Amino acid sequence: MSRATALALLALAAPLIAQGPPTLVPKNRLGGFVAEDVPKLRQQLAQSRLARLLAAADVAEAYELARRRFTARLTHTEALLDTADRLEVALDPWVISNRISSPLSMMEMPDLAELVRFELMASGPVDGEHRPGTAVVLRCTPRAEGRWTARFEQRAARMNASKHWQSLDEGKVDGYPGYAWAPTGLDENDPNFEFLRGTRLWMLHLPGSFASGSGLIEHCAEIASPPPPGPAALTMSMQLQQYVRMFADMGGGVPAEFAMLGFDTLQEFSWQLEFAGDQLLDTLAVRCEGEPKGLVGALLGGKAALPAQPLPEGALAQLRAAVDVATLYSALQGLAGGDLGPLQEADVVAAFSGGLAIGVTAPARGQLVPRIYLSLGIGDQDALARVLAALATGAKQKQVTYEDVPCTVLQYQGVPPAFQPTWCQLDGVLHIAETGTSMRAFLKARADGVAVMDVGDAPEPAGRGERLPFDVRFDTAAIYTAFHEIWLPLYEIAQMGRQQQPLLKRDEMPAPEDVAELLGKGRGLLRRDGDTWRLQQLGTLGGVETAALAMVYAPMLWAEMTSDYQTAQLTAAIGKHQLARIWQAIERWQAQHEGKLPASLGELVAQGGLPADALLLTPHDPDAEALPLPGDGGKSVPCSFRYFPTPVEVDTGSGPMKVLLVAIAPQPWNRAMLADDGTTPDVYGEVSRQPIDRFGK
Repeated sequence: MSRATALALLALAAPLIAQGPPTLVPKNRLGGFVAEDVPKLRQQLAQSRLARLLAAADVAEAYELARRRFTARLTHTEALLDTADRLEVALDPWVISNRISSPLSMMEMPDLAELVRFELMASGPVDGEHRPGTAVVLRCTPRAEGRWTARFEQRAARMNASKHWQSLDEGKVDGYPGYAWAPTGLDENDPNFEFLRGTRLWMLHLPGSFASGSGLIEHCAEIASPPPPGPAALTMSMQLQQYVRMFADMGGGVPAEFAMLGFDTLQEFSWQLEFAGDQLLDTLAVRCEGEPKGLVGALLGGKAALPAQPLPEGALAQLRAAVDVATLYSALQGLAGGDLGPLQEADVVAAFSGGLAIGVTAPARGQLVPRIYLSLGIGDQDALARVLAALATGAKQKQVTYEDVPCTVLQYQGVPPAFQPTWCQLDGVLHIAETGTSMRAFLKARADGVAVMDVGDAPEPAGRGERLPFDVRFDTAAIYTAFHEIWLPLYEIAQMGRQQQPLLKRDEMPAPEDVAELLGKGRGLLRRDGDTWRLQQLGTLGGVETAALAMVYAPMLWAEMTSDYQTAQLTAAIGKHQLARIWQAIERWQAQHEGKLPASLGELVAQGGLPADALLLTPHDPDAEALPLPGDGGKSVPCSFRYFPTPVEVDTGSGPMKVLLVAIAPQPWNRAMLADDGTTPDVYGEVSRQPIDRFGK
């Protein structure tokens, strides 16, 4: 071979070599999430304001506490699955079929120092199926592949040993180490039989990559060379046209909410986080063939000038934008079911220019409701008069003067004083506040020379494309202060008595004054680049929505997101299985003691009539109590149930019943209980959720 030929072949092969070994590439993609170039993200994180925030003493302490609780929750769910397999507990087919494939359930939580790339992909249903397929692909560092391979094979062995699953292959998928399973024990008379028997779980090991998923692997992905790597970023995306086609294939048509938002005319939606300097750049992008419609189109399609909107002290966030009024009216009409009452489209479109500003400030001292301001550029004054008259229908009007400006206050019968819309007109702009008190503060700020929300020296995000009339300003520190001091305490009061505890309580979260300087303020703007519109926001925590998510996840969202159907069903099934074992031991005791009940479960264990493992939902149940054993040794065994030798009466949701044992940990529904006749009833209502100490009171 000549030197020239060799160089030519090398040049042709270079792109393939650079792409790396084969991996799973999605087919019929609905959407997904990608963490691209995790090592670089970790390097960039170390140089960011976010890293300095995480290193702050109280933030680091809160993060470590949350991490431990998060891991414990995942470990508990896995322990339930393993216990159900080990005890051969009879499970509802839906529980078996919805065993979610994830890197945490199939491969355990990866060490970020060993992770190179993470991808979660969802693929649309094909061949008449109605369930999307999901897959997770993790790429590890070369040094970690041996350890990951061992975990991969251990997980496969556990699945192969489960009585709930049957293996469908011999450990190979297209020549690579791989496994697939289908559920066992399905009832052919079940109306969902055809759907359930299509359930599949699978695992696959490719060079440097480990994948797991649900559905048929050939439907959602294929083994191929990886696509060119993108920038180091976290990216979530949705192929909206695929969703529209999926809804159509299922016979339901496009959901009204999709059409109202304008998602049915969009090709793709994405949300990306990446580092820009020492801050996080948060980008929300939509791609559309032609002009977008619906609410999205209204927000992206305006051409008017942005109105001035002076915000008083305590400003949290402000959006100023140019909107397409006609498109906005149509979207709101769809949201209202086609009826906007006395508001006529022609009047609304003529009354307003399209310039819009929405501002939010912290509540006034001693108040709970934030101050909200809406500013609208005025078009035709006569049309505006008709719109204002329509808005005032049914309200008592009061004319007042604040800061030498005439204002109108509306008072609606039966509406709390915290909502008394007040408006005024200044310099061609209609300003509306939720109360007269807020309007007075607004006009005082204007008199002091304020024009827009002050964000200090917060920089604008850089980017490509035409800049559009769209301006976002926010104060992350002020938002966290208001959330921590005003709204989170109210939420915790409302949640008192709930069985699912948050990842972090308010008194475990960082104090606002300790993190205010690092949280800082941020800016955002909108750009158009061909068929793509990008809203870019820059701040320590990204944009307004990512900052809000970071604040509410641990104290609010986590508890709701982890109280899932599968875990509750697993807990109930295992609980009934164990209680049946305990009842058998009680019956044997009664046969030997003239029908009397034992004074404690400890007597059954001590006399060998009850294995200690029958007392537990999982081998290391975090909610188990110490059950003393008879004798002077002070020995005890853990127990997931509380025993009532004098049966207590409870309302199971279908009537009163006397019970001997109750699972200690509250559940959303179907808490495990043993009745005095040996049955394990289905339990619903408050009795499932109440603390164990309330039983027998």
